[in-house]
Amino acid sequence: MGSMGKVSQYVMECRKMNIQVLPPDINESESSFAVKSDSIRFGLFAVKNLGGNVVNNIIEERNKKGPFKSFIDFCERMEGKELNKRSVESLIKCGAFDVFQVYRSRLIANYEKILDRVSQRRKTLLSGQMSLFDAVPEADNFADIEWPDIHEYDTRLLLSMEKEMLGLYISGHPLDEYSDIIQNHVTVFSYEFELSEDGEANQDQFTDGKYVRIAGIVDSIKTISTKNNRMMAFVTVEDLYGQMEVIVFPNIYDRFAKYLSKESQILVEGRISIKEDEQPKILADKISLLESINMTGAAKGYKSAQDNNQINYPTGNLGNDFVYEQKSNNNYRQDETLNNGRVSTKSRTVKVLFDAGIEESKRNAALAMMKYFQGTDRALVYIDEATKPKLRLNVHISDLLIGELIDLLGSDKVKY
Repeated sequence: MGSMGKVSQYVMECRKMNIQVLPPDINESESSFAVKSDSIRFGLFAVKNLGGNVVNNIIEERNKKGPFKSFIDFCERMEGKELNKRSVESLIKCGAFDVFQVYRSRLIANYEKILDRVSQRRKTLLSGQMSLFDAVPEADNFADIEWPDIHEYDTRLLLSMEKEMLGLYISGHPLDEYSDIIQNHVTVFSYEFELSEDGEANQDQFTDGKYVRIAGIVDSIKTISTKNNRMMAFVTVEDLYGQMEVIVFPNIYDRFAKYLSKESQILVEGRISIKEDEQPKILADKISLLESINMTGAAKGYKSAQDNNQINYPTGNLGNDFVYEQKSNNNYRQDETLNNGRVSTKSRTVKVLFDAGIEESKRNAALAMMKYFQGTDRALVYIDEATKPKLRLNVHISDLLIGELIDLLGSDKVKY
């Protein structure tokens, strides 16, 4: 079925059509997807850490002797058939044993002890120290095994484990509780960022520099330090359909870093940055916790997605001299731009030097920053000691842009 992003899209579409998408089940799942009436069951091959031989052995055992009656029955019947503790843990986490009506928390607490005991009994039998009659695996042989009296994991942790083992959420999604906010305030989803076969973004959906709003879960965070020891971040955000990358420049990071922790559920406002042959990125302008928006009953300070074309987005955090102008066919324009109430037609130039060995993350951050501050001035990007620029960009030169570039690259790499 392709990438996990595609599978996530299919899962969401099935839900819209009232088709149930079910997680793996130790007694119901085949190796791949199985369709039954109005539901689709995930196959065992989808489970992380479960090799092909183990999957085939599980299905073969089930076909020969019938469904597994309990977790202990499963462990006994699968002993010696390439099943290991890691595989069993993965099956527990994805919910494959839920059919036995034992909390996953209790299975996690006891599965190693049960597997060790089953393995020891088999070794004893093979060594000849136990008669065949003693070795019959009656259920009461495990009568002293007691499930610990502990509560089930909370829903978020169950979903997180499911995602860890399957690569996506199946039985639910952590963002479900924010469905109203997502419907009313989100303007773009990750599937719209997917590249076409020729490596280009869907230009019909959005343009470079378009202001958008996304909602999702923080999947990963990579921070880097600029030359002036200021922090910025590259954040992977996962929405209902897949993942997007958000770039958080130092001035924005200083304000919103407190919201950027793994599995935080956030709303991000910013501009789309489109680079050839790469999935578009979002240059963050504002970050909020979905929880804080939800508590107000109505997203305070946010207009609905339907009104998005009429939004007059604030840019005070970028500096009073920020001017945004959409580029046209990459040609420089001497268009008149308003600066503090006065009309100016002068075009200025900043030269930016990239060392040949510059970190990719810093290079991408600098390029994204210049694309963020688009206008009618020019940025010339040089590689090492080259006399001709490698890249030309339309920018709006301001103290804020120059300061951010110097922070990131060093004062000797930025000339204006």
